[in-house]
Amino acid sequence: VVTSSGAPYASGLSPKGRLRTATTRRPVFASTPLVAWQPALGASAYEVQWSKKAYPWRPEGNLFTFSTSANLPLKPGSWYYRVRGIDLSLPTGSAQMTWSDKMGLVISKPKFKVG
Repeated sequence: VVTSSGAPYASGLSPKGRLRTATTRRPVFASTPLVAWQPALGASAYEVQWSKKAYPWRPEGNLFTFSTSANLPLKPGSWYYRVRGIDLSLPTGSAQMTWSDKMGLVISKPKFKVG
């Protein structure tokens, strides 16, 4: 979920309207960010959850994907997300893997100028 510098694998539009990747531990984006992660051994699907607070964790939404990336439909504000793998070949109840560390993002309102 994180790069060697500790920044999340995330990209999106900056508040000035430029496409950028995360370079800090808590990047700021102006729109729906694309987050990515390294594949987990044995995972055939992934669950992503997001919350307004890291603790206590209260999911505001989640999604399931078969890929190692997802667009998070977040509104402006501070957010945290986490990811876990799911091994669909295992019986129900034991298919879910452990959650990743919680990663922070900030979604700001865009500040575009025309002219």
